[in-house]
Amino acid sequence: MQTLVTGPGPGTGNAQSPSGRLSGAQSTIKIVGNNANAYLDVNANNRADRGGSAVSGGNFTTAGNLTQAPTTTANRAAAVQYLFYLNNVVHDILRSHGFNEAAGNFQTNNFGLGGAGNDPVNAEAQDGSGTDNANFATPADGQRPRMQMYLWTGPGATHEVLVGTYNYGAKGADFGSALTTTGLTNQVVLANDGVGTTSDACEALPATVSGKIVLADRGTCSFKTKAARVWGGMHFRTSSEHGAELGKQVAKWVTKNHFQP
Repeated sequence: MQTLVTGPGPGTGNAQSPSGRLSGAQSTIKIVGNNANAYLDVNANNRADRGGSAVSGGNFTTAGNLTQAPTTTANRAAAVQYLFYLNNVVHDILRSHGFNEAAGNFQTNNFGLGGAGNDPVNAEAQDGSGTDNANFATPADGQRPRMQMYLWTGPGATHEVLVGTYNYGAKGADFGSALTTTGLTNQVVLANDGVGTTSDACEALPATVSGKIVLADRGTCSFKTKAARVWGGMHFRTSSEHGAELGKQVAKWVTKNHFQP
């Protein structure tokens, strides 16, 4: 359910945003204000994307549609609207609890109340530099913080792993060649790098795994390191709990069918 809300517009401020939340020219994908500048950054260049339609009177009424892709014109506009609105709500709540100008909050105009101005939040909707995450960089007072909100790829498995008669949901890796519906068939081998947790593939693997599907524990090294160790192997990830259970079951099957003398 979506409901239109009324906030302090240009020149109609409240106790926490005296000059209102909007200032200057506005568009459907770039909304500018004293506390935050929210905009679409699909291009991932830390600047507002081109396009959008002009908005007058501070009336942002585009409705989001969860039955459609987030990349539709309407859903992109709605993402920017929500991000701008929520940044301002958070600003006002925090300011009422003491995160004010003198404490280094985020505002263009500090109204002579201390602190350094010209540092509203640059809030980037549907930022194209990542997925399934978000970040918020807050430099020293007077420098603009940056909030990057990524798209989520959605719940559930996008791939499947078939081991014997067992079929497991999986997620495709963010690196390497994309798998096709043809799939990949080969012998499954448990990683053994001979160091520490030998099955984590965080150290160099023997040449005997080349061309095979390598089953590796998560370990503590980066996925980049792990991918480099697994020569032409296939990598899949699930949630920690499900992944642990999946790993145990697959490892038992591999041990029974491939590692018996």
